Amino acid sequence: MQSEAARWLYADQALALLSLSTATCVIYDHLTTLDEEVEHVWKRSRWSVVQVLFFVNRYAGDAMQLYAATCACPSI
Repeated sequence: MQSEAARWLYADQALALLSLSTATCVIYDHLTTLDEEVEHVWKRSRWSVVQVLFFVNRYAGDAMQLYAATCACPSI
């Protein structure tokens, strides 16, 4: 029974680290393309529905990734 509990704890820790590494990769990707985003999206004179959807998609996803990563691994 103890070895099964240890396997579950190991799997839980592996999943938490996977969630954290995924969030790190997504945030890194967004930071490396931020200059292009500013040039092509932010500097437009008129805001459109497409721009609003872009921001919701991009930054709500980041927020959810960070939330999942911090909830999955509170001790890391």
